[in-house]
Amino acid sequence: MSRRCALCGELKKVSQFRYIKYFDSRRTICKRCESRERQNRRRLVEQHVKKHGVTPGIMERLETEASQTARKQATGIVLSNLPQERLKMYRWAQRVSRICGTVLLLSILFGVFAFIDRSFGWLALLLLTGVVAVVGGRYFNRRHAAPVDAEITGRLSSIYPLLFQERLRERIEYERFYTSPEWKIMRKNFLRTRRKINGHYVCDYCQKPIWGDDVTVDHFKPRSKFPDLALKITNLRIAHRQCNSSKGDTIISEE
Repeated sequence: MSRRCALCGELKKVSQFRYIKYFDSRRTICKRCESRERQNRRRLVEQHVKKHGVTPGIMERLETEASQTARKQATGIVLSNLPQERLKMYRWAQRVSRICGTVLLLSILFGVFAFIDRSFGWLALLLLTGVVAVVGGRYFNRRHAAPVDAEITGRLSSIYPLLFQERLRERIEYERFYTSPEWKIMRKNFLRTRRKINGHYVCDYCQKPIWGDDVTVDHFKPRSKFPDLALKITNLRIAHRQCNSSKGDTIISEE
């Protein structure tokens, strides 16, 4: 039995399609083409890392986080500087917009039932209600909400680039630190020393044993706030992944 590769167009045996017998009978790319695709993707990722310092996935995540944070900051700045009366009208326009959207949705829903039942009088009333909702929502939005939203967008365009570059620098510095020879050697020695005490690892936060690959080395005083203690072995703690993640950058009392 043979199959034609969708990428190179060659007719090949079924065995030349990776795992096609056991996992995915619809697979149409042969092993050789799949290997080339993986190499091309790996090459693109390497080029992206050389150019930007991080992988495309991390870059996309940083962009999303920076955009969300910048929008919150821009919204807070603009709304805090608005006069009280204008802020009240902006909030009211937002409520009216949501109410009009709900009314429009309900009018469409009931209009469908009215059309099915051939209740044309109700259908005309519902259509009129939907039109009024659309016009009213647009009027309030254009008069009171759109100018404020434009100010927020303008402020966002000035905050986002700086915030994104700051996040990117922090991530690049993070990658460089945790892949440095100094950190790898210190982490290895620290783990070896702690394991000799009990024969296994014990979490310094929940005091429960750690097994397998769940062990992490945490900076008790966060490296982001105390960079001078990053390579101090007295500042290191053994922790589960979950304990380490939940602690984050908070500073826990040693008592």
